[in-house]
Amino acid sequence: MSVISFGYKLWEPLPESFVAAALPFSSGEYYLVDEDNVEHSVELVRSIRNPNEAYLTGNWYEFCVVFHIVTGSTFKLSVVLGHPRRIYFFGK
Repeated sequence: MSVISFGYKLWEPLPESFVAAALPFSSGEYYLVDEDNVEHSVELVRSIRNPNEAYLTGNWYEFCVVFHIVTGSTFKLSVVLGHPRRIYFFGK
């Protein structure tokens, strides 16, 4: 499966070295991956919402996911197709 990259806007701070990892757009378990150390992955405890419920206008495709880092911190992430910053989605 090919890698799909997306931009992202953060609602709460997230380390720059992290990107999200998950493909395809579906329910399930996802992981954050440290791009400087791929061995260090963090489980995503909330799945991506149904893409059909996402905000979709033109080239802008926005939806939300919630990450739970092992420290217990929770991060909400809004993913926007077309935004310049990248976030990678891989299948588990």
